[in-house]
Amino acid sequence: MDQASSAGVWTGDFLRIIEKNPGVRAAELAVAIGWETDKLKLNVLKLIPDIRYSRM
Repeated sequence: MDQASSAGVWTGDFLRIIEKNPGVRAAELAVAIGWETDKLKLNVLKLIPDIRYSRM
C-alpha cells in the first residue's frame, strides 16, 4: 500500500498513532499529524479489515 501512495510511507506511522491514542477522534489525530480529517479517515479505512462481515 505504501508503494502506491503519493504520500509515501504512512501505514506504520498511522498504526502507531492509533495504538498510542485509543479513543481519540479522527479529527484530533488529523490535526496532530497535519492531515485533513477526510484524508485520514479514508486511509485508516484502507488499513482496517471489513468488520461488518467478521462479526456475523
